[in-house]
Amino acid sequence: MNEQESRFIDNLSILLEDMGESRMAGRVFAALLLADSSKTSFAELANILGISNGSVSMATRSLLAHGLIERVGMPGERRAYFRINADADAVAQFIIERVKQMRKIDELLDRAKVLVKDKDPSVLERFEGLREVFEYFQRELELILVRWEEHKRKDG
Repeated sequence: MNEQESRFIDNLSILLEDMGESRMAGRVFAALLLADSSKTSFAELANILGISNGSVSMATRSLLAHGLIERVGMPGERRAYFRINADADAVAQFIIERVKQMRKIDELLDRAKVLVKDKDPSVLERFEGLREVFEYFQRELELILVRWEEHKRKDG
């Protein structure tokens, strides 16, 4: 792995960590994204990233659960291989889960309004500012997802 690839892996892993994945899952995802082969084994991932098989196992489990990667078998081999899930719907589902999380945060903030109604105006302003951000992005992301579905129907 060259320095640019290493930097890409680190940067993508930080971004995925910010989205709720572990940094190790982000590193494995990035390594699979850059892989020359259509399938990469546990051992290859561990070697490329300089991590243990156990770390690869935990990361791949999380990525599999989110549908971002898929397990690939080879006839006559017991070894597990992985690759990026090329199904765009899997990535869309990952984003949909984030929208659902934002909706839950927005609902929680909405129910918590009573906690700040009698507080200092600066607390109420801060609270309402946060609610506004979540409401806006939730609404916009939901519209994007609708447009994505329309896009798929046109191109499908």
